Amino acid sequence: MSGRLGFFDPWRVPRRVAVQACAVVVGLGLSLSGMAQQPAAPPSPKPPTEQGLEQDPELTPQQAAVKSLAEGIQGKRDEVRVAAQEARDAQQAGDDARRVSALATQRAAEAALAQLQRHFESVAAEEDVQGFIAIENKPFDLLEETVTTLRPLLQQLKDATAGPREISNLDSQIELFMHRRDLAERARQKVDERLRDARFQTWADDLRAARRAWDGRLREASAQLTVATQQRAQRVGEQRPLWELVTEATNTFVRTRGLNLVIGLVAVAAVLFGMRLLHGLFRRVRPAKRGEITLYGRFGAVAWRLLTALLAVVALLLAFYAVSDWLLLLLTLVFLAGLGWTSLRMAPQFFEQVRLMLNLGSVREGERLVMNGIPWRVERLRFYTFLVNPKLTGGLLRLPIRDLIGLHSRPVGADEVWFPTSRGDWVIWKDGVRAQVVVQSPDLVQLQMLGGAQLTCRTEDFIGMVVCNLSNDFRVSATFGVDYAHQAISTTQIPTLMETVLRREISAIVGADNLVGLRVEFKAAAASSLDYTVLVDLRGGVARDYDRLQRAISRVLVETCNEQGWVIPFTQVTLHQAAASA
Repeated sequence: MSGRLGFFDPWRVPRRVAVQACAVVVGLGLSLSGMAQQPAAPPSPKPPTEQGLEQDPELTPQQAAVKSLAEGIQGKRDEVRVAAQEARDAQQAGDDARRVSALATQRAAEAALAQLQRHFESVAAEEDVQGFIAIENKPFDLLEETVTTLRPLLQQLKDATAGPREISNLDSQIELFMHRRDLAERARQKVDERLRDARFQTWADDLRAARRAWDGRLREASAQLTVATQQRAQRVGEQRPLWELVTEATNTFVRTRGLNLVIGLVAVAAVLFGMRLLHGLFRRVRPAKRGEITLYGRFGAVAWRLLTALLAVVALLLAFYAVSDWLLLLLTLVFLAGLGWTSLRMAPQFFEQVRLMLNLGSVREGERLVMNGIPWRVERLRFYTFLVNPKLTGGLLRLPIRDLIGLHSRPVGADEVWFPTSRGDWVIWKDGVRAQVVVQSPDLVQLQMLGGAQLTCRTEDFIGMVVCNLSNDFRVSATFGVDYAHQAISTTQIPTLMETVLRREISAIVGADNLVGLRVEFKAAAASSLDYTVLVDLRGGVARDYDRLQRAISRVLVETCNEQGWVIPFTQVTLHQAAASA
């Protein structure tokens, strides 16, 4: 006792008194119910609680409860004994009805006695024994628990379809009664034909009896058909227009479950806002350092998001529980169960996503990866990942981290090329077509040729093609031949003069700053001509004039031959031109 006084709880005494008082009331109710079921038993004494309290008003509530329950148990034992004796007497007398009634009274009294004994044990020990009884006597039944849980939802569906189902049942009954009526009419007609037939007069009495029987069946079927038809008409008349039902359902939803749903959403929003506010306060107290995020920081961010989601779900469930909306609570639990089952099946993929967010997967933050043939830099790894390509217009992709599963990244090199061209570059397209890049995005690349015609292709197809970019330094080359009559000066005077004239004319066209280098070299002594190679290196800024420069080289060389009187072989007046990037 001293130990209990050492840990005295002042709030525990009123709670125990209330429990004991409820036990007394329950015991009295069971005693009175047993008395009402057994009229043959002697009248029970005055309610034990009141009697005990009147005899000794100084009893504590606990003592009064123990004494009252003990007296109630003794009274129930007397009732069991009297009912058992009554059953034995009835069995000896051969009165089965009285014996069955006495046994039923005995079983009821024994059940009440068992409940009083459990209350007595709980009050005497000041502990609840109901938990042990539930474990020992009531095993867990999954089917029963499932039905109990789903009963509110099923009841809602049943109430929503009560009217149409009742009309459908009445339609089935009307069809059955019409079939019975038609069958009775046909049977009665057959019997009437037998009665009018002289060959069946020997059995006339039996046929008349059969006709009366079929008349009764016909009247019964007709009456049932009339009643069912009237009931159906009444049900159809009671049905309201669809718009009224929809309006009423909408109003009811807004007043009840709509309001409860808003309360649940407000609870979720409050949790999300509160967690975000706490995260902001934490960042203010401990601001993140510039540079790469540590593993612990990433793990904390993932754990914080998971905790936020868990608290939001708990807040939603508690909100529905607080407003006693069991239907919304049940639907939420069913949804969460389905989500959990799906999550179990997707556990490997979820684990891989967590690895990516922790920067421990095959794709790392700050590295380079290729997706759909296009290179990207992994800017940020979160639930939504940012991929960046600085050379593309709109080169920022925001995609869920699950899309990165199966991809691989690598460290970025010092001189990595993110795209073969830039906007405004001139390129040599397939088949020698020269065009300018006007648009390059993650989806399309658009080229504009001289004259305004445009070409469009997918970005991944453009990267897969061999494209010569002229916007860096480039070279224009040509081959030109003179007659063998000038063989004496073919390696000295002719190439020097050609180079001098070409340098002057090309500088006049593109400017001296854009002319990187120019050389005229003797190439070979061909079958009918002495051939020279012209090499002109230019800046990328004059790539637009590529075709013009080729034509200018041919023009200047022909004019120089005319001025100097150099013969151009007729069969060798050919120019072989090619372009290559410097």
